[in-house]
Amino acid sequence: MKKYFDILELNESATIEAVERAYRELSNSWRPENYQNLPRYRRKAETKLKEINEAYEQLKSYLATRPQP
Repeated sequence: MKKYFDILELNESATIEAVERAYRELSNSWRPENYQNLPRYRRKAETKLKEINEAYEQLKSYLATRPQP
Protein backbone atom coordinates (compact mmCIF):
# COMPACT_ATOMS: atom_id res chain seq x y z
CA MET A 1 0.00 0.00 0.00
CA LYS A 2 2.87 2.39 0.72
CA LYS A 3 3.74 2.46 -2.98
CA TYR A 4 0.23 3.66 -3.82
CA PHE A 5 0.34 6.38 -1.18
CA ASP A 6 3.71 7.48 -2.60
CA ILE A 7 2.32 7.65 -6.14
CA LEU A 8 -0.46 9.96 -4.97
CA GLU A 9 2.03 11.87 -2.79
CA LEU A 10 0.12 11.17 0.44
CA ASN A 11 1.00 9.75 3.84
CA GLU A 12 -0.53 6.52 5.10
CA SER A 13 -3.00 8.26 7.41
CA ALA A 14 -4.78 9.95 4.48
CA THR A 15 -8.55 9.89 4.30
CA ILE A 16 -10.63 8.89 1.29
CA GLU A 17 -11.32 12.58 0.66
CA ALA A 18 -7.59 13.33 0.54
CA VAL A 19 -7.07 10.44 -1.87
CA GLU A 20 -9.82 11.73 -4.14
CA ARG A 21 -8.41 15.27 -4.06
CA ALA A 22 -4.87 14.09 -4.82
CA TYR A 23 -6.17 11.89 -7.63
CA ARG A 24 -8.02 14.78 -9.27
CA GLU A 25 -5.04 17.12 -9.01
CA LEU A 26 -2.49 14.63 -10.32
CA SER A 27 -4.68 13.23 -13.09
CA ASN A 28 -5.38 16.73 -14.37
CA SER A 29 -1.70 17.67 -14.43
CA TRP A 30 -0.60 14.41 -16.10
CA ARG A 31 -3.18 14.34 -18.90
CA PRO A 32 -1.51 13.19 -22.14
CA GLU A 33 -3.49 15.81 -24.08
CA ASN A 34 -1.35 18.46 -22.37
CA TYR A 35 1.68 17.12 -24.26
CA GLN A 36 0.32 16.72 -27.79
CA ASN A 37 3.33 18.31 -29.47
CA LEU A 38 5.89 16.52 -27.28
CA PRO A 39 5.73 12.76 -28.02
CA ARG A 40 8.33 11.76 -25.40
CA TYR A 41 6.52 13.61 -22.62
CA ARG A 42 3.17 12.33 -23.88
CA ARG A 43 4.34 8.71 -23.43
CA LYS A 44 5.61 9.53 -19.95
CA ALA A 45 2.27 11.18 -19.09
CA GLU A 46 0.37 8.10 -20.31
CA THR A 47 2.48 5.84 -18.10
CA LYS A 48 2.16 8.15 -15.10
CA LEU A 49 -1.60 8.45 -15.55
CA LYS A 50 -1.92 4.64 -15.57
CA GLU A 51 0.01 4.50 -12.28
CA ILE A 52 -2.18 7.22 -10.78
CA ASN A 53 -5.37 5.43 -11.83
CA GLU A 54 -4.16 2.12 -10.40
CA ALA A 55 -3.13 3.74 -7.12
CA TYR A 56 -6.47 5.51 -6.83
CA GLU A 57 -8.49 2.34 -7.42
CA GLN A 58 -6.41 0.30 -4.96
CA LEU A 59 -6.47 2.93 -2.23
CA LYS A 60 -10.17 3.60 -2.67
CA SER A 61 -11.00 -0.06 -2.08
CA TYR A 62 -8.43 -0.35 0.74
CA LEU A 63 -9.74 2.71 2.59
CA ALA A 64 -13.34 1.57 2.18
CA THR A 65 -12.55 -1.63 4.12
CA ARG A 66 -10.09 -0.13 6.62
CA PRO A 67 -11.56 0.29 10.11
CA GLN A 68 -12.00 3.95 11.01
CA PRO A 69 -10.66 5.19 14.40
